[in-house]
Amino acid sequence: MPFTRNKCHLLIIFSIFFSPFLLAGENAYAQRTEELEMIVITATRHLRNIRDVSSAVSVVTREDFENMPATTILDTLKNSTGVSVVDERGSYGSSSSNAVVIRGMGGDGPARVMIMVDGMPANSPGSGIFEWNSLNMDSVERIEILRGPSSALYGSTAMGGVVNIITRDPRATSGFNTSLKLRYGRYNSQDVSLYHTGSFGKLGYALTAGLMATHGFNAYPRRSPSPSYRFTRAVGKEEVVKNYTAGVKLRYSFDSSTDLSFSADANDYSRTGRYQGGEFDKRDYALYLHKHLSMMVALHKDFRVLDSRAALRVDLIDNDYDSGSSTTLRFTNRAPNKLWSWNFDLTNTMTLGRHTLTFGTSAYWGSQSRRYLYFANPLILRQRGGEQMNFAVFLQDEIAFWDNKLIIIPGLRYDYWRTNGYDYNSQVNVFEDYSWMKNTYLSPKLGLRYDPFDGFFILRANYGEGFRVGTLDDRFGSFPGTGALYIGNNDLDPEVSRTVDLGIELNPTDKWNFSLTAYHTIAKNYIDNVPIDPTGYDPYINVYQKQNIGRVKITGLEGSVNFYPTNYLTFFLNGNITRAVVADGENEGNHIDHTPENKLIFGFNLNKPETINIRMSANWTGKIWQNLEENRRLVEGQVWLFDVRISKKLSFDSFDVEPFLEANNLTTKKEVRFTNSARVPINMVYGGVKFDF
Repeated sequence: MPFTRNKCHLLIIFSIFFSPFLLAGENAYAQRTEELEMIVITATRHLRNIRDVSSAVSVVTREDFENMPATTILDTLKNSTGVSVVDERGSYGSSSSNAVVIRGMGGDGPARVMIMVDGMPANSPGSGIFEWNSLNMDSVERIEILRGPSSALYGSTAMGGVVNIITRDPRATSGFNTSLKLRYGRYNSQDVSLYHTGSFGKLGYALTAGLMATHGFNAYPRRSPSPSYRFTRAVGKEEVVKNYTAGVKLRYSFDSSTDLSFSADANDYSRTGRYQGGEFDKRDYALYLHKHLSMMVALHKDFRVLDSRAALRVDLIDNDYDSGSSTTLRFTNRAPNKLWSWNFDLTNTMTLGRHTLTFGTSAYWGSQSRRYLYFANPLILRQRGGEQMNFAVFLQDEIAFWDNKLIIIPGLRYDYWRTNGYDYNSQVNVFEDYSWMKNTYLSPKLGLRYDPFDGFFILRANYGEGFRVGTLDDRFGSFPGTGALYIGNNDLDPEVSRTVDLGIELNPTDKWNFSLTAYHTIAKNYIDNVPIDPTGYDPYINVYQKQNIGRVKITGLEGSVNFYPTNYLTFFLNGNITRAVVADGENEGNHIDHTPENKLIFGFNLNKPETINIRMSANWTGKIWQNLEENRRLVEGQVWLFDVRISKKLSFDSFDVEPFLEANNLTTKKEVRFTNSARVPINMVYGGVKFDF
């Protein structure tokens, strides 16, 4: 039998996978105790031992960041329990394409999972997305992933859960420390990242800067079953991706109980290419441009009886793109979109006997202004936009019984929302002003955590309600694409969900950990893209409008197994099975689109600095349905992808050097797609070196 290149790839993969058995020893895994005592904040809005929360929480630590083969923050979430990452263009795609799905929530509506930075919402007011390229990975300390509806604490968009990105704390440093990472790989991919931190007395600071660039990867698929994308083969030639990041974080400690922090992050992302079609040949075609500036200030004060934190975050976003229809070969010029938002949050925590009370208030304002100029005859100008306002109060109690063996967590949040918008069309010279619409919500939660045997067996049960107010794009957006137009709908009703879950965790020894959780969700007024009559929308052949499609049912099971045979070796296995279907209406029984049906992850992490560091994972993504109406025909996913990172740290008197080799999305397939509109970069191989001094 001939020894093909594909068989060679598989041999290398499995050789690396079984290599830790050759290096394993007999030492106990002491680090397991640290994981059991891990402190998290997202589940309760205050610092809490991970064993004492009722919700399902997973954490990606700084050590994981150091050992993972990852280009962006989104890459680090792929191995997390209950989380599916639909990275349509991999690390080189914008977040309009790269979605996080938690327990079936996310899909074609990325605003169903709240993304936070240091405890403050960071989703865009327009689309609800978060630009994963906007933060430098070296600035992140850990990521906490809260699974399940969290509107009782965080309000709209937290229907599926919360991803809280927590940045590194400059006050935790001693002296001055600098790290520099250089990486180069396939498609002329370059990655440079700089992190520097230090302190002057009571003032600690951290500085970050980064550049990620690639030239030559064409994200558009060679073939596509979708009629909307059969004309796009020429789009995206000579694609160039560039992403610049810069950030600063300052923290001043007045004393041990009071500190003030300020942070700012800037991002400039561009993805350009070449458009060839008919008589047109346009270079530097703007597939997507994104500029983002965020600033945040937070004041923390511990009054002993009461612990308080007040924070304000401001986001300024400017994105842009060219748009054309290859069916008629008409082009628009740039479509600038400007967004502004600010979030304010005040959270207080106090302990009274067996009660731990968390209460506070939050406020939000967001605005969007989008312009399109169509090169038709006559010229058509379209302007759409709007703004949203929110005010909320929340209260949660944690009631401990039997020496903390049983904790019951009731919670309630009240939200008041207002939204308005406008639409101007020069073709008919009509300006339509949508009056203010208001909505109010009460989001209850009841959680239970029972730990009768000091961590050996933990039972968790939750009932929670979630809601999502339609984003400004959902209501007033308009997105011209290749052969299609996506428009908003001002008459949308907010989505509302009810979820119950029941889970167990077993820690029989220091070497083993098991968890299993079942969940069931019923969501009403689910929002999705629905095809409508294209008459009057020339030159588009397909027109889709945001509409409430009725109820959906999501039932699933998620679980994980971790094995720690030595103090430097970890094996992990996790996965989920999710069935998300429309429960009524004309699409009853069809699968929710852009929602992976199942996921399986397994791998190991060998962290033995005196010898070698190896991390490998294998990721199976199940069926991903692409279209709500043509549900049985358009399916993507169904692929194994392998990731590997090998490194060795060399220590000298005043600095460390760590050369490494990484490989992402290894597969024997010729092309991999999570959606039918773009392909994932596969068999990406990188080499690099990191300096610490």
